Amino acid sequence: MRRALTGLALGLALALAIVSTLSATPAPPAAGSVRAAAVSLDLNYSDPASDVFTMWTSNGTHVTDASGYWIMSPSPGVVNLIRLGSSDAGTSVNLYLKVQTTIASRPNVTYDIRMYSRADNRTHYIFEYSNGRALLTQNQTTAPQVNMTANVTVGTSAFTVTVAKSLFGGPTNITAWNLDATAKEFAGNYTYEDFVWQQPGNPGSAPAFIQGRVTDMADGAGLSNVNVSTGAGGYFTTTNATGYYSLPAAPGTFNLTFGLSGYDALTKSVTVQYQQTQTVNAALSKTSSLGSYAVWIAATVIVLAAVVLLVVLVRRRKKRSSPPAQ
Repeated sequence: MRRALTGLALGLALALAIVSTLSATPAPPAAGSVRAAAVSLDLNYSDPASDVFTMWTSNGTHVTDASGYWIMSPSPGVVNLIRLGSSDAGTSVNLYLKVQTTIASRPNVTYDIRMYSRADNRTHYIFEYSNGRALLTQNQTTAPQVNMTANVTVGTSAFTVTVAKSLFGGPTNITAWNLDATAKEFAGNYTYEDFVWQQPGNPGSAPAFIQGRVTDMADGAGLSNVNVSTGAGGYFTTTNATGYYSLPAAPGTFNLTFGLSGYDALTKSVTVQYQQTQTVNAALSKTSSLGSYAVWIAATVIVLAAVVLLVVLVRRRKKRSSPPAQ
């Protein structure tokens, strides 16, 4: 009888082990953490080339010559960025941008500096200067704008701006640091653009962007905290509270994967080119419950098998211990 009970206990233990293994939800990968003290805020990117492109303002299509080559701006130095930099000044970050022309006196010119301060790249900050007014915003639509005009010092061909670390949530919330910048002038039928970036980087600046919204296929509601990654290249982010994401990437073709616990993963192919933003939306389906039913069915079969084994062993033991018939 003792052996039979031992066998039953082992069978039940095996069943519980299988159930826990099959039904356990895989733990999400731990987000990489970087100590704020290990993040370098002293960055400098140079852009000596005159890579100002002429674009149609109506639809963003590049103007090309008869051979299909992009036509450069008639005045390549108009909004040509020369240098972008940042430095750590105690409790604040000093940003510095230099252009080939005069910043203060040119109307209809916008300068954007994007600051990536988190290792997971979930949010980034955008400093925008245009026509004497400076604003600081986040890429999330719900983030309020902060007027930074008083923090800007404008020179002949450069400006500096002091951004308090408290605007990033405090110094300890800066887990990564990367920059890029865009200068854009609206002039007549064309828009002149120039870029400065560090390549590669994650989170970081890149001359291409992938953006979109992830929703629940059943009701169309936005899904937050969806992991969005390219796999190759290591670009990744997560969706915000309303399901939107913005992912900087190098030009190329990627398999964009969307993953969220409780939903089936989805992969979409996307090709993004230099100076291009591709919109990739995704609708995720909730994971079927058939898998959990199968787990419990398997566990029930194992338990019943253990009970049958116990009954057989008990009957055999009784048969052996019964006295022979007279």
